[in-house]
Amino acid sequence: HEEMSVLLFDDLLDSNRIELSAYCSSAACPAEQRRFVKALVKGLKPAEEWPQDIGRDKSKRFLFDIVSNSRNGVDVDKLDYLLRDAMACHGASRPFELSRLFESTRVITPHSDRIRGARWTQDGRLEGGRRDRPARASADAVQAQAQAQICFQLKVATDLVEIYTLRAKLHKKLYQHHTANVAELMITDVLKLANDHFSFRGSDNAATTLAQAALDPKAFARLTDAILDSIYVSLEEGLDEAQGLIERMKKRDYYRQIGRSTQISPLPQCYYCGELTEIRSKFCGACGKKCKGRLHVSERPDEPHGPNNPAVTQLIGKRPPDFEQDILTFVDEAWRGEVGTCSDVDWCVWLVDIKPPSCSKCSVLGGDHGDNLYWRVYDPLWNTGFYNPKEEGEQKDSVHYVDMESQMSPVQLPRANQERTLYLYLKNERTLRAGGSEARLLSELLFDAYEAWTKRLKGKGATSQEGNQNTPTHTPSRAQRRPAQGKSTLRPMKMFTPVGEGEESTEAHPSSEPGGD
Repeated sequence: HEEMSVLLFDDLLDSNRIELSAYCSSAACPAEQRRFVKALVKGLKPAEEWPQDIGRDKSKRFLFDIVSNSRNGVDVDKLDYLLRDAMACHGASRPFELSRLFESTRVITPHSDRIRGARWTQDGRLEGGRRDRPARASADAVQAQAQAQICFQLKVATDLVEIYTLRAKLHKKLYQHHTANVAELMITDVLKLANDHFSFRGSDNAATTLAQAALDPKAFARLTDAILDSIYVSLEEGLDEAQGLIERMKKRDYYRQIGRSTQISPLPQCYYCGELTEIRSKFCGACGKKCKGRLHVSERPDEPHGPNNPAVTQLIGKRPPDFEQDILTFVDEAWRGEVGTCSDVDWCVWLVDIKPPSCSKCSVLGGDHGDNLYWRVYDPLWNTGFYNPKEEGEQKDSVHYVDMESQMSPVQLPRANQERTLYLYLKNERTLRAGGSEARLLSELLFDAYEAWTKRLKGKGATSQEGNQNTPTHTPSRAQRRPAQGKSTLRPMKMFTPVGEGEESTEAHPSSEPGGD
């Protein structure tokens, strides 16, 4: 959304003839002022080269930590929507002490021998916490961290963890709510189906499609929630499918979930038995063999593992199309082709990934687990600098980095920093026929294949979730009801579970933008 914010900013200044120099104290020219504001919105990663056309030198690098913080993710944009949504949805007027956080900040330029959560010596050794292993400090990494940045007092480290925990809870209960996810999927399908047949007034009153509006700020500003009603009542040809999908949403006839949701673990698997192992484990707790050859894949298959190419587990590295192919392999061979042709049209895999911002990634050294092998994990405080106001002399204004695992009490930390959940959705029911075989429902074939897939992965990187499901469905029919103690109750369906019934699923409390914010 940063790119569209920049386009809207330009359109705002041009349409209203606003002179930006009247609001800036810098002596830079108007064009440089505009480029500077747009750069603040986009953000600047620590390793990126400093732009020379914004009218400011590198000493103002800390200003990029305010609006869109690409260093550690703590910015006013995130703090604003967390406070707003916590109050609107949970009634929490003060989920965290914002004034305490602001009063503890200071702009500091760290020493070049302290970067990325640990201390690097001049001979290229990494010291501090549990990362005391040989390593090479690249010149780019040292330069990236030796910049003026906004740091916090050490005493507010717990407050920052609470902010990420609140963000994770809001994603779990609000942003990634079980009904919101399936509604988002249906709305996306409506927009795709209507794109080639529906147009509205864009810039210069010209007819604009939905896809074109993504690049047109004036047209994009007109895309409110009313766009669905406009598609629904439109008389243009070719909108029957989109209008039918909107009709289903109005009746709460949402896509159905097949089976239970499956939680994908980010932990690596043992090469020999496939059981999950802790990242720093030397031996598997299940079979006792060494963890040196644990199952993993590269985030960049074209390059070997290394500091710039950490390894990820086989399951955590997969995307929805990969999981769809895995599930298809468990469909009976006679029906596999028919079910495969229905993919994305009549059924799909949906992934909910709750984790800290991408800038919170860190690489744990492989060491005994293999040469040049790194595991990618998420630590919200990994790139956050801290200081102690009581330090004096040479230690004054020293920047410290906190290792959550070794330097903070376990009672202050969430159980996990990442949670990835897989859902299998049925969009449209179909009756399939393969050769001379008896006709079967698509939902039955998918259910059998999905159950077989989850049973094979049980305890090996994937866990079937119980409790409330991400399944907005119809109330079961009268034939599925049974009396109990003189009262009429509902019996859960075999493949589909109604939303809103049963207990909430156990929450892992990850300390996680989204995808991104």
